[in-house]
Amino acid sequence: MRFLQILFLIVTLSNISFAEETNKVSWFHKTFQKLTYKEVIKVSDSPKDICFYVRNRVQYKEDLEDYMKEAIVTWNSKAGDCEDFANCVVTMCKSKGFKAEIKTLFEENNYTGHAIVVGEFNGKRWMSSNGNFQYIDNNQEAQRIIARDMGWDRNKIVMQEYHPSIVNIAKE
Repeated sequence: MRFLQILFLIVTLSNISFAEETNKVSWFHKTFQKLTYKEVIKVSDSPKDICFYVRNRVQYKEDLEDYMKEAIVTWNSKAGDCEDFANCVVTMCKSKGFKAEIKTLFEENNYTGHAIVVGEFNGKRWMSSNGNFQYIDNNQEAQRIIARDMGWDRNKIVMQEYHPSIVNIAKE
């Protein structure tokens, strides 16, 4: 009998629809079910929250072309490379009013690059690389971290502002 009561409670909680007018997502839904793109934006209180959801939803998949998918396309396809991760994180952050921007890093004389997100939240600088969140002191620290992760010479790293004209945005 107790088992049936617990099962009933679980089924009831999982079927509770969150009313659009209350703008809430149930604890059960948030904890045990996959959230939609809009729900993640609704429940996230920080860039760290957004990075957590993106990292757990999107799998890294390298593409042969250098183009950026729209954030919702990356979210729905559950796959993307570094610029897709970066665009998904920065788009979600900006929709919440969090400061975030995409930066591209390159090793001098090497055509391989990497896109990250850097931002500021509650007076602290942060970065996200492929959805991984961490606090940093400054952009030079982000460069050192990426150089280490990519196996690049940290003295030859160039960080550039992201320019939409450099990368095409694909709408699928």
